[in-house]
Amino acid sequence: MLAEAKGRYTSVGFHTEEFERWRKQFTRVRVLDARGEAVRVKGHVVATRFATESRPKVQTKLFAEDPSTEGREPISGETARSLSEQIIGSHYGNALKKIDQPHLALAIQRSRRLEWQSRIPVTVWKFAFEERQRYFVGGYYAKDTNEPLVDIKSGQITHRSRDPLRLGVHSGTFVGVELSVFEHLAKVARGDRRLLDDLPEVEPVRELYSGLSMLRDGSVIGPLSMFIPVSLESY
Repeated sequence: MLAEAKGRYTSVGFHTEEFERWRKQFTRVRVLDARGEAVRVKGHVVATRFATESRPKVQTKLFAEDPSTEGREPISGETARSLSEQIIGSHYGNALKKIDQPHLALAIQRSRRLEWQSRIPVTVWKFAFEERQRYFVGGYYAKDTNEPLVDIKSGQITHRSRDPLRLGVHSGTFVGVELSVFEHLAKVARGDRRLLDDLPEVEPVRELYSGLSMLRDGSVIGPLSMFIPVSLESY
């Protein structure tokens, strides 16, 4: 599926010049099968008008249309699978780059096999607020500090601050990928599994805290204080 989504505060509709330009984008995309023939791919154009507190009289609206790309036959079979793998590989490759895994990202995005001699060192973390423990691979980004915010010494975890008496200091942002998803991607990179075979289904963390975001792909971002480092592993 191809998609184009736009959000704006000004008026929008099916008969506007903007919507017509978005439709035309689907005429510039061609998906070819193994014989070089174009196959038809479903698309969606979605335009949303937002309302804000400063403009309370504006009514929110959503316009959606479903054009298709050029092609006599709908996409199916190995062509559909190949395209799906490329899209999913590109998506997870970007997520892996965010957690400093460029070699694994390259293997997933380009369908390259990672040699067994090339190890993948990671830090495993757990979520701090659920009864059923959930584990992630990732790390944190911190602003305006060159000192570590978390130490692991003799199995003991210590959260550090340059000024523990001062409030309002940025404490770091955790970025990670759910452990079962990461392990699946590592096996794909080693050639043990195809990307779409048994790709884990992840149930996101919901309705806990507005500063925490987790998606069905297993990616998560949130305050560092909500995640606890557990161990250093290698894949």
